[in-house]
Amino acid sequence: MSLQGRKVCCFVALPHHSRFMWPVMEQVRQAGAEILFFTTSSDYPFERDVLQRGLPCRLLQEYADAATRDKIAVTQREFFEQWQQRIFDWDGMKHWPLVLQSSLISQALEEYHCLQAFMEAEQPDLVLALHERNRWGKLLGHMCRQFGAAYLTFQEGDYYEDRLSFTGHTEYTTALLLWGRNTRECLLRHGASRNKIALIGNTHLANVEAQYFTEAQRRATCEELGLPRGKKVVLFLVGLQWGVVKNADLWQALLDGLGDEVVKVFKWHPKVSAHSFHTNQARMFQEHFPDCIVVQDFDAYRLLAVSDYCVTLGKTTLAVEALCFGRPLFSLPGLDGEGDHYASQGIAQSVAQPVGWQPLFDTMRNGVPARIQAQVDDYLDGFFFDRNKQALAKARSVIEVLLAEPAPALRQRRLQNDAVAGRVSFILPSGTDTRLFLQTLVSLAEKVDFPDWEAVVVLNHPAAAECLAAVAGDVTVVECDQRRLAALYNRGAQHASGEILVFLTPGLLYFRAGALLDTARQGVAGVTVRRPDGTVHSTGIRFDFNSDPVLSTAARLKPEAAGGGCLALARKVYEAAGGFDATLADHLIEADFCLAAREAGAAVMLADGAECLLAGRSEFIGPSWEEEDWPGRLRFFAKWRGRLPKSDDYLAYLASLADNAQRS
Repeated sequence: MSLQGRKVCCFVALPHHSRFMWPVMEQVRQAGAEILFFTTSSDYPFERDVLQRGLPCRLLQEYADAATRDKIAVTQREFFEQWQQRIFDWDGMKHWPLVLQSSLISQALEEYHCLQAFMEAEQPDLVLALHERNRWGKLLGHMCRQFGAAYLTFQEGDYYEDRLSFTGHTEYTTALLLWGRNTRECLLRHGASRNKIALIGNTHLANVEAQYFTEAQRRATCEELGLPRGKKVVLFLVGLQWGVVKNADLWQALLDGLGDEVVKVFKWHPKVSAHSFHTNQARMFQEHFPDCIVVQDFDAYRLLAVSDYCVTLGKTTLAVEALCFGRPLFSLPGLDGEGDHYASQGIAQSVAQPVGWQPLFDTMRNGVPARIQAQVDDYLDGFFFDRNKQALAKARSVIEVLLAEPAPALRQRRLQNDAVAGRVSFILPSGTDTRLFLQTLVSLAEKVDFPDWEAVVVLNHPAAAECLAAVAGDVTVVECDQRRLAALYNRGAQHASGEILVFLTPGLLYFRAGALLDTARQGVAGVTVRRPDGTVHSTGIRFDFNSDPVLSTAARLKPEAAGGGCLALARKVYEAAGGFDATLADHLIEADFCLAAREAGAAVMLADGAECLLAGRSEFIGPSWEEEDWPGRLRFFAKWRGRLPKSDDYLAYLASLADNAQRS
């Protein structure tokens, strides 16, 4: 698909973060989109990496004209007038120096208005950012929502531990690109929207082998570092906690026993300041350990290409990336008392005392132990989707999905049959579970007491036809070879003659009409769905902190969406809303239809006294998380970007996550 005529803007920050977005932006450029890199003024030159690549980079502050500066001044004045009154209400604020508060808050307020001016000037169709967990990510997400731009975010690195910030990973995001199942499961525990997640692999690593692991590149790296021939190279990946250690005795204890049999290369973590590295670690190693090669800014992937073994000192994303390129991993824990993260998962061999370097020497002689290699293979399968082979192609596919769906327009879908005044049409797809299908159909025969009604059955499974012989009454049967629930509903609607259409999924038993018809005549009516024990399963759909449509159990449906397996609506509403969108995942079509119906001017309500019983879960009840269905999930958020309802009650969101964790 061509992206000609589209504009994609990328917010860049630290180079070891932006590396994930560079290859994706190149895919976008090749597809014909106009691209733009931008950043903000900071204490680190974020724009340097872009400029070194020979590309222009705009600063947000460039977009501030006189009117923007006036807005910034007014906002700062109004904010600090209130802030001075509230600053001491919370004890924590008393320990945060006012000068630091003022600097950070003033900068954030400036960036807000400059970003607004940027969006007005550039009008991007899509914005890329690493993630929305920091202030820049949240500002970008908020502004994308305001301007209706798609917002594409990424995984930052190896998520080795639980963090509060993960709970806000998909608040504004349209699509989140993750490396693999391991990270997805971590983020789902923190309440991230599964609907917005696409597993693609690591976009940076997808190009690394071809770029760095050539014989010519390896030879150049060896010459630049002065690596002697004939010796094995051990690459030390220095995590943040080890990176600030200035005690030569501690480093001596680490190196004792390693000897001169191997070349020792130390790669410092990029977050250690250059001043600290050069005045402390580099100088200390030069004085006490001159046989070690110590670098900080040197490209880590060039080092991986020439290394034979890797030793991780604490946690670092490079450790798992080393495994990805077949480098045996050895590990030491951090210095905070926490256990050895990699050895505990069976993917690294510990070299902590009293074991020491014996596992390294054993591996040099005999290879990686079979049990370790088996664990590594399983771990990498979960960590990197398809071992990164599809990463760039799938990233481009995600962007095409996000930009291919235009803002929904009201489109008429005329039904082929004329409506019969007063008639109610129940539209029921068969699905593949013939038992549930038959139970739902029988419940209509037993419970429906309208003067004039019909059942329209849509068969998409051969075995369902045999069930119809056991059902008395007039049933219109149509066939459809589609799998999507929306397509089955639309096919049934084409053969319906009712003034009111009731769409019902197999697995729900029709029980009581209540005010169903009167409510449906006003627009779209939902019903209360109860479980067999009488508890409420659903009263419709609400939109949560992530703008995700989720089932609600509130006593009264809030004015967001009806759903849960049964929708009743006036025929004219179906036509005005354009029917159900068959490009979407099944569990999102009710919310989508209600949003379209509301745009067409219809009311969406819960019908008093109307009830169905949940007899069982057919394939249409509840989300389907098959990996290949990701486009149907993302299309919903792309279609309604900037217009989805959203709960901003973050504390209630956290409370619900805590409740779910306690129940599980």
